[in-house]
Amino acid sequence: MTERREDRRAGVAGAMRAAYRDGAAWRRGPHVVYRRFAAAAVATVDRNIAGLTTVDAGAGTGAMGEELAARGARVVYTDREPAMLREAPAPRLLCDITALGLRDHSVDLAVAGFVLSHVDEPSRAMAELARVTRRDGLVVATGFPAGQGHPVKEAVDAVLADFGYGPPAWYLRLKRAGEARVGDPAALAALSGTAGLRAVRVACLEVALAGLTAESIVAWRLGMAQIAPFVSRLPAGRREALMAQAQTALSSAALAQPVQVLVLTGEPR
Repeated sequence: MTERREDRRAGVAGAMRAAYRDGAAWRRGPHVVYRRFAAAAVATVDRNIAGLTTVDAGAGTGAMGEELAARGARVVYTDREPAMLREAPAPRLLCDITALGLRDHSVDLAVAGFVLSHVDEPSRAMAELARVTRRDGLVVATGFPAGQGHPVKEAVDAVLADFGYGPPAWYLRLKRAGEARVGDPAALAALSGTAGLRAVRVACLEVALAGLTAESIVAWRLGMAQIAPFVSRLPAGRREALMAQAQTALSSAALAQPVQVLVLTGEPR
């Protein structure tokens, strides 16, 4: 029974990694909106970022690190998926967030943007962030509240369902188990304690989508890793119809609804 469970877990993990092989789709779509989430998270950092040596761990295409670099930080981007990391700026380092290829206490700032829910053992990832950060440095991690819905997601998902889309097993597992492990302030605070962080704060922010076009919003949703492979397999005409119908489905009320984001900050002991 244990072996079958491990086999299923490995199969789901493999499917999830395969879904993140379209870094270009992520860069075109989700990256734009995630850069906005990153800006809100970075604004909570109560110190001067300019000149800080920084690692963006599990960077994906680098939204978090780019926001820090815009404020003067010197950033190295790491991720375990080559296709995603190729879309991030240089310098880049291919490695898993639970085994960062950096020396102990070698950076001033370690950030992990919306990646902890993707890790089976987020405490190991948090401990790695603490390990590579100097004693007077800072660790920042972001995530989404568990079970959070949003009218934009609901509207686009309804159109996707009409086109035959259903969420893959790895995504359902991530939503059920991954977000449950890190998707509330108490869970994040508990992780930080076991990872060796002090002076921990967890804030719940509301990030507005105002100013983003319907086209950008739809590109965000359709470029997500659980959806992009399905979209890429559609014939060109069906794909264009999907995009058009998804844009039409967005109401002004949906676009006015902010997205909630959790932001943890803490200092290594």
